[in-house]
Order: sequence, then structure tokens, then C-alpha cells
Amino acid sequence: MRKQEPVFLSGLKMIHKIRSSIVKSFISGGKVASLIAVCTAVGFAIVWPLWRFATGTPLLYTVTVLAVLGVFIIYRIIQAVRKTSWKNTVRVLLHIAVIACGISASVMLVFAGHRFAAIPVIILIPVLYVICSYIFPR
Repeated sequence: MRKQEPVFLSGLKMIHKIRSSIVKSFISGGKVASLIAVCTAVGFAIVWPLWRFATGTPLLYTVTVLAVLGVFIIYRIIQAVRKTSWKNTVRVLLHIAVIACGISASVMLVFAGHRFAAIPVIILIPVLYVICSYIFPR
């Protein structure tokens, strides 16, 4: 037969569990608050100098951002070209050239006031795209 504990001991255990639960809740809240504070501080440390640079010398900031973006794009293109065959690379570059030249030509025609001349150019873009796909199949 099991000996029964006195009532006040079970009450003390319950108080201890409640107290430890409250302490765990405060510790979790402290961790969340410290994470928010660290994220805010790191964000401020990164953004504030960039904001000062952008508002202080906007032209230099624009050139810098465009240069970094250009280097990143060139790096990604070189990485992609190394992974594929030369035929696929030529095919993709030809498709990009057809689309870019067609859109540029149609925009220049519209700005020059020749809107109706831009319509056949826009129609020719997908036609030339398909022709390029037949010339350089996958």
C-alpha cells in the first residue's frame, strides 16, 4: 500500500510547477525581445550608412548599385554558360537579342510617331523567335 503525501506537499509541488512555468514564459519573452532588439540593431547598422550614402551622393550611389548589379548579372551569366553547351548558349543569346531588338525597335518607332509601323515589328518578334528555335534546336 502506498503512503499518501500530506496535502500541503502536493500544493507546494503545484506552486513550484506554476512558478517554473511562469519563469519559462518570461525567459521565452526575453529571448523574443532580445531577438527583436538584435534584428533592429543589425538592420539599423546596415541601412543607415546606405541611406546616408544614397542621400548624400545620389549619383555615386546609383553608379555603385548599378555596377554591383552588373557584376552580379555577368557572374551569373558566366556561371550559366559554363554549365551548358555552346549551342544552347548561342540559342538563348539569339532569343534575347530578338526580343530586345524587337521591343527596342517598336518603342523607338512609337516615340518617333510611327505607331502603325511598330505593329508589324511587334508581330515579327514571336515569328523570329520561332525561326531561331528551329535553327538552333535543343
